[in-house]
Amino acid sequence: MQRYRVLGPLEVADRDQLIRIPSAQQRLLLAMLLVDAGRSVSAGHLIDELWPDCLPHDPAAALRTQVSRLRRRLGASANRLRTEEHGYRLDVEADQVDARLFERLLADGRVDEALALWRGPPLVEFAEREFARAEAVRLEELCLAARERRAQTELARGEHDRVIADLQALISEYPEREHARQFLMEALYQTGRHADALAVYERWRRELVERGLEPTPELSQLEQRILEHRLVPSESALPARTDSFLGRERDMRAVASALGESRVVT
Repeated sequence: MQRYRVLGPLEVADRDQLIRIPSAQQRLLLAMLLVDAGRSVSAGHLIDELWPDCLPHDPAAALRTQVSRLRRRLGASANRLRTEEHGYRLDVEADQVDARLFERLLADGRVDEALALWRGPPLVEFAEREFARAEAVRLEELCLAARERRAQTELARGEHDRVIADLQALISEYPEREHARQFLMEALYQTGRHADALAVYERWRRELVERGLEPTPELSQLEQRILEHRLVPSESALPARTDSFLGRERDMRAVASALGESRVVT
């Protein structure tokens, strides 16, 4: 079964073998059909994107030629590129397109598997095209939210070092992500780096003030809890108990006796 990848450069793979599609027009045609996989895309829309500046003498015939050439490239899956009354449709299973598979894995809670599908910005070759822009923004937002969700899960498990590295990389690339800053501050605090946690907030606050803005109330409240050492660590962040003081009756009686004689006992 062929696989179509749009989470990065456009690729088509048949098992482990990549199918070469060197023609820029055929790659553009395929990308448009994949964005609307399973739905008909009008011939007029395809023509406008393929020849935005100079239409061929017979646009419909030129489009048929590009579709025919793309079918030959797709080989065994050529029959899935269907001709309809007013356009064309690429029939694929949901899991054949990495973007669809990514969304299904997210919905199933398999965040690591979902994020592993990403090879770069979605539909990167067509970033300036209107048909790709909205879909790329939507997928990228889902990816960023998934990275934050993974960080939150790892934070709850006490995997602070990995969380800190991932969130620093995310914030470096997308500085506007306040949720990422929140989780980074929590991770730094829970590893004893209280000053670093506060520095994350202060740097962001200064950036916002220069724009006439303020951090969100949630982030400001987090800073206050850190200042007051009221940030409760996750259960997994607490050290595991390696010994027990249960059953130390003699010591407990000695302490009780000492407390009866002195105001302060160490």
